[in-house]
Formats: sequence, structure tokens, C-alpha cells
Amino acid sequence: MNIIKGDSSTITHHLQFDGGSNPNPGPCGGAFVVYTDKEKKNKISEGGCFIPQGTNNIGEYTGLRVGLERCIELGVKHIHIEGDSLLVISQISGKWKVKNHILSVIHSEIMGMFSHFDTITARHIPREMNSYADSLSDKTLSLKHSW
Repeated sequence: MNIIKGDSSTITHHLQFDGGSNPNPGPCGGAFVVYTDKEKKNKISEGGCFIPQGTNNIGEYTGLRVGLERCIELGVKHIHIEGDSLLVISQISGKWKVKNHILSVIHSEIMGMFSHFDTITARHIPREMNSYADSLSDKTLSLKHSW
């Protein structure tokens, strides 16, 4: 687990995100789900954002961005982020540099959102542990609109 800000013992909410593109590049989207428990049984919000043209990485970043926006709306202050995108998790944790211009814009937006939280931790998880967020991303792509 990467501690980005604060004390991990204060975590109250868990955000999982995912994104994709079909084909890549092509229509893309990202989605999120927010839970109030680490067992991920108490889901309090979910949603998705469709983008007519982009890449899978834009979709992944978008899922995280819209998830964080929702957490800010809900007044969440202590959050643990999980996603199966090693790129996104490594870049928001400061382990990897952001080299793509489009991703750097979304990355900057996300880093600015972090000021709304007292605690932020992040962890890369295998795809099979992110199946619900993945299904929401697929739903967003099939609907071809945000929800």
C-alpha cells in the first residue's frame, strides 16, 4: 500500500476504479464504485463517464477522476484507492513520471483533488479483485454515455 497523505489507520471509504477502450484507441470510459467498508460489501455510490475518443489509460484515469469527484461530493475525508492499472497507481503515488500530455492533464486534476482529503492511500490490485469496477466500465462503454 502506498500512503500518499495522512495515516492509513483513519481510512473510512474505499474507492475502486477501472477504465477501458474498445478498440484502443477508440471510444473509452471509466467507472468507479465507493464502499464504506474494506470488505466491499456496503456500496454507497457508483458511476461511469463515457468519452467518444481516447485510450484505455485515459479511461482508467477518468474512472479515478469521477470517483474522486463523487467522494468529494459525499464529503469523504479518508480514502483508500484501488485499481488494476499499475500505470495510474504508480503515477498518482509518485513512483512513475507522467510522460503523456493528455494523461498529465488528468493527473494534475486528480492531484489537485487530493487537497480535499485528509488521508489517501492507494494500492494496485489484480484485475480479478477489481471485477465489479470492471463491469461498470464495460457498462459505460456499452451505454455510450455517462451515468
